[in-house]
Amino acid sequence: FFAFLPGLHCLMVSPIIRQFHQATRFIYRGERAPRLVYVTDGGVQDCTAIVQLMRRRRKRILLVLAAADPHDELEVLWSAMCCAIDQQVGTFFDPSGNYRDVRAVMQEFGDRKEMPFLRLGIRYGGWSRAKEAPTFSLLGELLVVKNRMPPSLRGMQAGSLLTEEEVKSGKPSSGRTLGCRQALEAEDLGGFCCCDCCHGIGCNCGPKFPHLSGANYLWLTPILFANLCRLGYEADFACTVRAGTLVMHEGEVVGVITENDILAALMDGIDRDIQLDLWLRGGEARLPGCMVNALTIYPAMSLLKAAERMACQAEKDSGYACHHLLVSNGSQPHLVSDLDVAKSLISNLPKRSRAAVFVEVKEAMKPRANVATCRLGDKLIDAYRIMYESRQNCVLVLEGLGDVEGENVLNPEDEGSHIHGVITISDAMRTFSECQTGDNIRVQGFLNGLTAAEHFTAPGRSILESQSLLEAAELMSELGVHHLIVLSARHDQKEIVGVLSALDIICAVSSPSWLHGTDGGA
Repeated sequence: FFAFLPGLHCLMVSPIIRQFHQATRFIYRGERAPRLVYVTDGGVQDCTAIVQLMRRRRKRILLVLAAADPHDELEVLWSAMCCAIDQQVGTFFDPSGNYRDVRAVMQEFGDRKEMPFLRLGIRYGGWSRAKEAPTFSLLGELLVVKNRMPPSLRGMQAGSLLTEEEVKSGKPSSGRTLGCRQALEAEDLGGFCCCDCCHGIGCNCGPKFPHLSGANYLWLTPILFANLCRLGYEADFACTVRAGTLVMHEGEVVGVITENDILAALMDGIDRDIQLDLWLRGGEARLPGCMVNALTIYPAMSLLKAAERMACQAEKDSGYACHHLLVSNGSQPHLVSDLDVAKSLISNLPKRSRAAVFVEVKEAMKPRANVATCRLGDKLIDAYRIMYESRQNCVLVLEGLGDVEGENVLNPEDEGSHIHGVITISDAMRTFSECQTGDNIRVQGFLNGLTAAEHFTAPGRSILESQSLLEAAELMSELGVHHLIVLSARHDQKEIVGVLSALDIICAVSSPSWLHGTDGGA
């Protein structure tokens, strides 16, 4: 209890003292930060580690909840939230803009098993008599991932041990069955067992996979570990914001689900539990089975050929994918995006074609007049619809005057540089994965609910029109975005003149007039 005094910091090195602090829930207070920070997984009370992280005003907290809670009641999470509120560290709210109580949001997560994670907003400070930062009003978010199986993975067959190749590639295969018992499902695993033989004969009792008990934390068998890895990999697409995922059947690619598929499903109100093969055969798929061969490249092909194929798809405007290609090396295929191709193409250009990357951004961008726009007062679903109907992957957010006779009109000056943000297709994927429709939230509320890392404002993701395509590709890679806002610096004023995408870079750099004689391996 005296570790804050000068010269006594060494007391925190003792594990006995740290254990005593944990048992008594000791809160460190001092003018200097401690030399060691011990973040516990809960100890006497589960999930209290989020309180310690909230004291540090973290903008994003990820809680992987592995508590024995098969009915998804989230009581241990609620007790930790109450602890944070009682200590006046922060409060919690519904970040979707529906103004619901957080218990209603938690109950919805428990009832809707298809939701991949729970998202709650955090507001730090706010109490007039709080001892710590009473006027602090920073916003954060709490993401809760729970050990439960989505309905789409019910009946998933239990796999065998992970092979060395699977561990190295990070892509575990699924569908293989145990030799001891055919058609054994993953939900049959678990119980109070200390070896894998119990799974095959079904003699174990207790909670089943993935709701493992305390005994399984001590005795995590190889089969349980392998299936936990597979469950995380199979469920990863529901939580990810990456460009797309392969759809495999018996070791062959039968199609690809891209972010444009998610946007189309959101616009059409498609059931989120629809089987992937039905979607791929439904006519709306961007990369169905019939297009797999046409959009497959091989390692022996050049980068220019890959870029030309993407550019050709974009010019055709056929409705099929133009932002993705399949790379087949004879075994496990891989999916690459337009940003991957753009970065590789620019970095691997031969010397005689390096001048192409120094082409100015204004030569490849979409002019301001051709970029889709929405307004702060629009519903989020309307912004997605504008994006969908314009066949673009981003929408600029302008400011409106408010509702005038049922219509949210624009300020005349908004046609210039006054842009509040960007809605991209990744936001549509996030809305879809969170089982939302976007019909009950305004664009302004959606942008306000984003963290600083998620909300790239116009200045935060911008580039000057006089800069080169090489600089644009490097900035996209650094920010992890596929679109940049292009500014023109005239008379010391920066005006938005267009938008540059990774596909625009590919179309520009792959032009024969700029890349005569380009080669280089893919």
